[in-house]
Amino acid sequence: MDNLIIEELLNFCPREFTSASRQFKGLIERLIEIKGVKSCIEMGGGRDPIMSYEEVSKRGIDYIVNDVSMRELEMCDDRFSKLHGNLADLGPVGVDLIFSRMVYEHVDDNERLMRALLGHLNPGGMVLHLHPALGSPPFILNKLLPEIASQAILRAFFKNRTDDGTPKFPARYDNCWATRSQERRILDWGYSYVSCVPFWGHNYYDKIPVVGGIEKISRRIFMELRLRHVASFCYTFAVK
Repeated sequence: MDNLIIEELLNFCPREFTSASRQFKGLIERLIEIKGVKSCIEMGGGRDPIMSYEEVSKRGIDYIVNDVSMRELEMCDDRFSKLHGNLADLGPVGVDLIFSRMVYEHVDDNERLMRALLGHLNPGGMVLHLHPALGSPPFILNKLLPEIASQAILRAFFKNRTDDGTPKFPARYDNCWATRSQERRILDWGYSYVSCVPFWGHNYYDKIPVVGGIEKISRRIFMELRLRHVASFCYTFAVK
């Protein structure tokens, strides 16, 4: 029954790409409420955790901000508990929920990571990642291009993508899919329940009038037909 409720919750939001990030914080808050979460890790939370310290304190949960970059953690509110390092390499922590926003695509080996996260979760614990899906041309191009070239292209379109603004980290896109076969694959890694929720579209072509228009038309078609293999973003949700 719990999984049915969660499935309804995951599929509540519209499937256009803008809703993936806009609804994510609310989804985390609903999971905390519905499942009675008492402890969680935000993976890759760095300088800008999804929830503020005041929001965490109000809910009375143990909220740990994790990052592989000490520089990012040093810029985070010192009132948070902090955990430095790759969760795939750290000893068991014991939490009810682990989540990440635009971090999963930067991991070299997500099978290894997801198997390791099982060791950090309490019984019935949950994992939720918001990440790009490797069915969208901008992400395919980013994977194929040398890092220095993809950085230059991204900064040409988005001026805030700098080390002082929103840094760009190398993207690997390992196992970043929104398909049914990916759900089965994650089940084989040891989880009891998995849902990959697809979202379609992106804003990378907005400054290219003709191409941007074609993308918007294609987006509507993909959404209507629910073509998972060409999704642009995904919620990957799994239960221990």
